[in-house]
Amino acid sequence: MAIQNLMDTQIPTIFSTGLYNEKSFDVAMELTPKILDTLITGTTEILASIKKKEIPVAMIFSKPNDEFIAAAIIEYFNGEDGEAGNWNYSWTFNKEDVPENAKTITPYDASLVSFYRAVSHTKYGMIIETPNYVGELFNYLMATIKNFLNENASDSDEWGVKLDGIVQFRVVVENKEKVLSCEVDGEIKQLIKDDAAIEV
Repeated sequence: MAIQNLMDTQIPTIFSTGLYNEKSFDVAMELTPKILDTLITGTTEILASIKKKEIPVAMIFSKPNDEFIAAAIIEYFNGEDGEAGNWNYSWTFNKEDVPENAKTITPYDASLVSFYRAVSHTKYGMIIETPNYVGELFNYLMATIKNFLNENASDSDEWGVKLDGIVQFRVVVENKEKVLSCEVDGEIKQLIKDDAAIEV
């Protein structure tokens, strides 16, 4: 399995150039890993803050035409025979993986932007602007990664892209179908846990 570091791929160049040409956002390619960290960590902290045992919660990333890109999902499963329940935290590129009864949110939500601002400022000294800017930035980055995985899928081996300590994206061809996956780092997942057991 070949896994490349994010900055060793064309993703930062495609992301930066595309943002400028399509959105008129001037974002240097060197900022890509910082933006991805802010996206993953901030989303995790948001879901940890608003998770509900009664109903799944999903952060949805989508294109301007509402075409699904990806989602981060937190869901509680009750234990059996008196055992403690557990939280399942996952990311997916498949719309079908989002529970039908999930409460859905987006990165455009003005009430959530403070989480992203806190991560970007505390870790990198970056200032994130309006919720609309956050939504456009994060959705475009996830779409860029998804497209890159699809375009570089190998018939012979699983392939992927990683940001060390944060996230790993992978793609494999199974029965002539491209299967994409996203796995956040275990330490990031720990941001989800509370008194109940956590599934990682």
